[in-house]
Amino acid sequence: TTTTSPPTSPPTSPPTTVQPPTTEPPRPVGASGLTAVTPTRIADTRDPEWGAIPLDAWEYLIIDAADAGVPTDASAVVVTVVAVDPAAAGYLSVWPCTGTRPATSTVNYAAGQTVANTTTATLSSTGQMCVFTLAPVHVVVDLTGWLSPSGASELIPIEPVRLGDTRSATRVAADSTLRLPLGERLPAGITAAALNVTAVNPSGPGYLTVWPCNAPRPKASTVNYSPGDVRPNNATIATGDRELCVYSLAETDVIVDVNAVFGSGGLSFVPAVPRRVLDTRAAGANPAARAVVSFDAGNSAYGSRVEAVSLNLTATGAPAAGYLTAYSCGERPATSNVNHAAFQTVANGAIANTSDRSEVCVFTLGGAHVIADLTGWWVR
Repeated sequence: TTTTSPPTSPPTSPPTTVQPPTTEPPRPVGASGLTAVTPTRIADTRDPEWGAIPLDAWEYLIIDAADAGVPTDASAVVVTVVAVDPAAAGYLSVWPCTGTRPATSTVNYAAGQTVANTTTATLSSTGQMCVFTLAPVHVVVDLTGWLSPSGASELIPIEPVRLGDTRSATRVAADSTLRLPLGERLPAGITAAALNVTAVNPSGPGYLTVWPCNAPRPKASTVNYSPGDVRPNNATIATGDRELCVYSLAETDVIVDVNAVFGSGGLSFVPAVPRRVLDTRAAGANPAARAVVSFDAGNSAYGSRVEAVSLNLTATGAPAAGYLTAYSCGERPATSNVNHAAFQTVANGAIANTSDRSEVCVFTLGGAHVIADLTGWWVR
């Protein structure tokens, strides 16, 4: 695994097609299922093993998924990507090391900020992913799962469920763990859950780590926060023995929403090279407060089989604090995907259901500009 400057003539061959498994009913060609694992750190430029120096501006990190135990037939990985102490404002962009780097972003950061985002990252045909940075920064990458033809777990869309909210109870103390039993609120037999985890008003800098309680707490982070933040991040976490643990370094309130679960009989994943599908900045003026914007999330090869998409959502330039919610253009759920302050740029991953017309709607409470980058489709 190396760091390098961008090549002058990048390879142009796309990832190879993944053949479906032989089990019935067959998955669509190219589709994969999830294998969720306890979060594992697979890259950290602060570590001597990775050179102990930050990436320079316009440099990128190459990660070989096989070195982290990911099978060679995997088409994508679920990773939490962290920007640590950047020298200036900028962003990280994750892509499969093939072709020209797409004009998308995964993590948006300010100078000196430590911020994380979880994404479903498509791998190249040789099993690599690249992380580009606009400004000098340390980069940390934690693996929580992969998608491959042999992955047994499929996405089961559900109405969002609030699993925990300490604002109505007792804040999580510093250096302590909140335990959240799944109970009867989520279906039996699931193997993983797609979460939105938010730290609210932490007393100091720190992080949250989410993992299945039947495993030791891993050396990984899910949400990185500063004092007074309202800082969300999405995560896909194995459910283990149906109890999730949330560790916090500093005292904070914690909100945990479940947006989807994984098990049998659901949707399979088709990866995409990240592509920008919505950017309201092109229209000039901000959307109105409480506006709804939409975009076409369809895939012509799969048509009506597309029922959900994996996205990276960014809020920017809002004149007031607020949030974004991505949904299927029907009744809007009482949950959020991105929380932001006035004029703050914040990104977060999301899994959003699509409408019958393959549309996704995004509600913006504070009138933020909305940027959506699509990273894959979930198909029946």
